Amino acid sequence: MKRLIYILFAAVVFLGGCAGNTAYYQAPVTNITKPSTSGKIRILAPWEKNRMSIQCAAIETDSAGYKLQSIVFYQDSISRSSIIYAVANKDYPVAILPLRDDAGNLLTVWDDSREYKIRMYGMDDGKITLLFEDESRTFPELIYDKKEMENISILITNTGLVKNKKSKSKDELPVTASLYRWKDGQYTKVSLPWAKRFSSGK
Repeated sequence: MKRLIYILFAAVVFLGGCAGNTAYYQAPVTNITKPSTSGKIRILAPWEKNRMSIQCAAIETDSAGYKLQSIVFYQDSISRSSIIYAVANKDYPVAILPLRDDAGNLLTVWDDSREYKIRMYGMDDGKITLLFEDESRTFPELIYDKKEMENISILITNTGLVKNKKSKSKDELPVTASLYRWKDGQYTKVSLPWAKRFSSGK
């Protein structure tokens, strides 16, 4: 099969370079506040896996003038009794995207006004888990980076201060990319030069 790259979200980026390595990535432990499960639905997306249908909602609640955000997973109907997983955060929801029609993971993107927070969720026998989270000043890119792989990989751009040879000033530009591949029930993280981020499947 011809190597096919689907860039679903375009990153506004330029140039970079750095060597990388491979490691199995586990989601960091974060302090989670008790989420609100009622409020305005900002995003609603269906998610199906192994014949189980879930409704994923990004909900915004106004609490004493503060906007609180939650992601809530419902089984069957959108009601309190159908909630199987919910978690609050302070970031604004941007996108909720299942990566395949069935048996795929769920990508969510959030904005904290400085950078994007990327959180990937998985589902196994109805149990929702946070597979990994990362952050970037640009949207993630999604690709099929290996011929034999059916699952979509996630590319996250890492920026840094790069000296401009002409002006002598330092500009924030893409330097490296973090590539997350789904393998054996978990994501493998590979760090590679940003300019070669699409060459990893060769």
